[in-house]
Amino acid sequence: MREIKVSVIIPIYNVEEYLEECLQSVVDQTLEDLQVIMVDDGSLDGSTDIAKKFASRYDHFEYVRQVNGGLGNARNTGVKYAKGKYIIFLDSDDIVPDDAYEKMYLAAEKNHSEMVVGSVARFNSKKDHVSNLHEIAFRKYIDKTHITDNTDLIYDTTSWNKLILKEFWDRNHFEFPERILYEDIPVTIPMHYLANNVTMVQDVCYRWRIRDGANKSITQRADDFTNMRDRITVLRMVDKFFEENVKEQELWDAKYYKWLYIDLMIYVNNCIYLSDNRTLEMMKIIKDYIEETIPLETIDKLPVLYREKYVALMNLDEKRLVKLRQYEVDNYKNLKIVKKGNKYIGKFPKAIVTGDKADMTEALDQWRLTQLIYDVAWQKEQCVIEGYVFLRGLSVPNVNVQKLSAHLVCLSTGEKIPLEIQSIKSQYAQKKFGLKIDNETKQIHLANYKGCGYRIILDAAKIRELKLDGEYHILLTYERDRWKKETILRGILKSLGNKLDKKTYFKDHMLIELSKSYRYDFKVKISQKNIELNDMKLDGDQLRLKLSEKVDALYEAKDAHNAEILKAAITQEDVSVDISDIPENKRYIAVKKGNLFIPVYKEKKKRIFVENQKNQLVEETSGNHRCYLLNRKAVPVIRDVKQNEEQFSFEIINKNIGNWQRATLYVEDPLEEEKIILGTGSVNQHGEEEKVVISLSLKDEKIIKNLYARRRQVFILYENNEQQKVCALGGEHKVFDKKYYTKERRYRFIIDPEDDFLYFTTLRVKEFLTRSAKKRAFVNRFLYPLLRLLPLKKKWIVFESMWGSKFSCNPRYLYEYIDKNHPDYTCIWSLKDECIPITGNGVRVRRLSWKYLYYMARAKYFVNNVNFADSYEKRKGQIEVQTMHGTPLKTIGLDVPGDFPTKKSEKKYIRKCKRWDYLIVQSKFVADLAPSAFKFENTIMDTGYPRTDILYSSNNEEEMGRLKEKLGLPKDKKVIMYAPTWRVRDKFELMLDLEKMKEKFSDEYVLILRLHHFSAKGWKGVPADGFVYDLTDYESIEDLYIITDILITDYSSVMFDYAVLDRPMLFFTYDLDEYRDKLRGFNIDIEKEAPGPLLYTSDEVLDAIEHLDETIENSKQRVDAFHETYIPYECENSSEKVFNMMQGK
Repeated sequence: MREIKVSVIIPIYNVEEYLEECLQSVVDQTLEDLQVIMVDDGSLDGSTDIAKKFASRYDHFEYVRQVNGGLGNARNTGVKYAKGKYIIFLDSDDIVPDDAYEKMYLAAEKNHSEMVVGSVARFNSKKDHVSNLHEIAFRKYIDKTHITDNTDLIYDTTSWNKLILKEFWDRNHFEFPERILYEDIPVTIPMHYLANNVTMVQDVCYRWRIRDGANKSITQRADDFTNMRDRITVLRMVDKFFEENVKEQELWDAKYYKWLYIDLMIYVNNCIYLSDNRTLEMMKIIKDYIEETIPLETIDKLPVLYREKYVALMNLDEKRLVKLRQYEVDNYKNLKIVKKGNKYIGKFPKAIVTGDKADMTEALDQWRLTQLIYDVAWQKEQCVIEGYVFLRGLSVPNVNVQKLSAHLVCLSTGEKIPLEIQSIKSQYAQKKFGLKIDNETKQIHLANYKGCGYRIILDAAKIRELKLDGEYHILLTYERDRWKKETILRGILKSLGNKLDKKTYFKDHMLIELSKSYRYDFKVKISQKNIELNDMKLDGDQLRLKLSEKVDALYEAKDAHNAEILKAAITQEDVSVDISDIPENKRYIAVKKGNLFIPVYKEKKKRIFVENQKNQLVEETSGNHRCYLLNRKAVPVIRDVKQNEEQFSFEIINKNIGNWQRATLYVEDPLEEEKIILGTGSVNQHGEEEKVVISLSLKDEKIIKNLYARRRQVFILYENNEQQKVCALGGEHKVFDKKYYTKERRYRFIIDPEDDFLYFTTLRVKEFLTRSAKKRAFVNRFLYPLLRLLPLKKKWIVFESMWGSKFSCNPRYLYEYIDKNHPDYTCIWSLKDECIPITGNGVRVRRLSWKYLYYMARAKYFVNNVNFADSYEKRKGQIEVQTMHGTPLKTIGLDVPGDFPTKKSEKKYIRKCKRWDYLIVQSKFVADLAPSAFKFENTIMDTGYPRTDILYSSNNEEEMGRLKEKLGLPKDKKVIMYAPTWRVRDKFELMLDLEKMKEKFSDEYVLILRLHHFSAKGWKGVPADGFVYDLTDYESIEDLYIITDILITDYSSVMFDYAVLDRPMLFFTYDLDEYRDKLRGFNIDIEKEAPGPLLYTSDEVLDAIEHLDETIENSKQRVDAFHETYIPYECENSSEKVFNMMQGK
């Protein structure tokens, strides 16, 4: 039996949303001989099933279940099962990069370290972030060290970025404290001190999740005083360890500083969203601990704002503390710093800090460098990297102010190779940081960063000469005045980061890959010996490849972890593949090494296209020098594209001759009922192929009028007098990427590199005056006030829905009433994209644009279902109607505890709500919520929602038939709609048994699926079978209500609008207890008040449908009570009532 190298201990408790991703990251580890111990700490959600699934699928995964004992207890349990030479912890909502454990294990073995620590990156559902804590711990680029030599390691207090020698753990009897938060700290700091040495792996070895919204982890809720008291308790544990073990004064000083700088400051900073009394209580708790434990002179060593905050705290001056923290949040980053003698003085407002107290030297010691890479280009054998770097607040007027040096640093050995670097002028930094305008304080901040650019040269010839191999960072050393700072080159311009993989160098088997890694680190991967594809040709039905060396097998790879074997006959370096065995999806050719699939490369970038009547084969060597294969059924192809500004001409070839006469090029759009016709042409036969040339103009309003930003696949419709045929369009020998720009938009025709089909994409181009936050601030500050001096237009109405993202909901239906019945009014729609289609004669305007500000300054009426932008300032005589976007099933606004992170954000929200003159409601129930939820004290419109008018006017057989035909539904069948709310963002698990439903009801019903947009992204859909129709993307849910005979929902607010139709509703609440406990709270008692039965299994739902009359009868009292309480104001003319009230009638 092979020795277990590492035991991975994963405590699990109610993390179904993240667990699968976490465990899969361990499966993907390149290090073999792992033991994975999953300790289920009494989970009550789906975590148990996920963990058991991995245990049954992978032999090295072990599942342990225990009664809930807390995180520390679960980790201690895991240690008892560990059999590896090393142990490592992993929290079940986090992720491990696939080579992390291998890097840490090899480092431990190389340096004989009892502990290895890896760098950390934070991330949330949207992007990566740096971990501020670990940025301090890893700010020195060192390999083998110890906390007594490198006191920065006192900031490395997390348990899960550490590979620990099991014998070292056992010898020192380490154990996590239980039933307390921050249990890492009293274990990790003693480990650092007692270890023989510690190896620091500078590459990211751990990805630490920042949970979003309501799913925040316990330790993210820093406003909880239990949290604060636990933190102080563990600090006392470390204090005790120091008293018993630590003699080094420098380490004592570092501890004191860290306690103030990080651990206690978390809670000090919470003052801006605690009440005055709670703030004072917090201050007293922290003050007592400081006076008891920390020498007060430590406060004087802190950066200026930190020092001033602690002075205010020690004086129990709550108002000054809040003022200091608010300034820090709002304006500190724009502080101007000037040198006076040996000091660097911050130009603070007088009310914040004055005189010598404003010395920023210590703050600048702590600040990280500001940097960005904005250009990378290969010039023959040299890669030229350009960017900027500076210390925020210190002007860099010329290139001589800063001294820079750069090294290529090997991540496995620490070897440093000097690189050529030049200081250059940079307009990028000046444009971004040179001028700042603060809308809140109306201050303008000027700075000069013109001299902060650099140019680094990466020489391929030198790399080949030195025979470098492995992964490398570029280490930048910055020197100025008293400061010398090191930083990994990081921060990559977004447009550059998206195409870094195309800037790969490959020649004579040597590969240099450039990539954007975690934390936006710039990484260089060098490999000297790579398998190369020397030749490829098609011989009948056989694709023949000649490789640079013999291989045992070839694979078609999706990525480094996912591939399938490619059926091939292999003789030495020669490979033969039957065309029929080549994958339909585009994949690259790879070989397997260890657990990874390594690409086969080709030096020259080239595309080969061959076809017969049935199939088309594409071999393409892309910008990353990988060899991609694609085998697809034959489709018409684009042989040539000609462009003259907005004019495009496509030459399209079809080898499946069908005696076609005409062809039409078009795209489809979910917001448009009709196809968007791009152009037409006559089909001509030339030998064994048919050719059509189709021309179009992107100034044709019929084409571009409603082309909002979206990616759309292009299709071609062939026709003759007898039949039609629709085909996708593929690339042929040449691929292309053609763009046309106007002031407002970018249009693009491209053969997509993923599937090799033709797509037409549209993108908004930001207008000049509002292109950046800086320019918007200038416009809002100086130009918008001038517009507000113009007279109001008494018949202008501005509409907006969901922050401009949609033409929908109550604003839409009120608009449609006014547009139809009061054409003398000018209706303006504020949209994020002004090409989003709308009905009627409304004027579309881009939200936050110059025209938007013009209309916001001059319109008399405003209608929204959320709130307008911060830049909007209501004028005297303007009237705002808040329509809401649904009856709040859950608590909302100011009634949600902790929903506003600061007092300032709460005041801002109240200020927006104070702009409302009218609030539309469906019931007195909602009207009674308004004072507490919105601080609303103006006029309630007890009119019902405008969007429900259509449920009265269209509730007839003729309209239902029209809608069913439009949606492609059979007219002779009834409709069941399943519209659940979301549970896990970007994921959806269908709990209804569709097969049983189809078997029982398909003769009489069809089923519509309408998922919440938060769930839809991760939904893979269902096969079209004539029973289930997925209409998640359909724009108008009101249309779906009209054709629905039975609604199945759960905790969704769809119940309120659908109740207007007085049709049966079934509530499939299979996870009621769990969902209710996770939520911010229900406004209604769903178990007693839902207008239909609560059902807990799929079989119960089917039974309720089967016995529908009985179901309806049993729910009658609940339904009547629901109507009386929650929708009594609904009527067929809500829009008319609202309009009349707006006019003061």
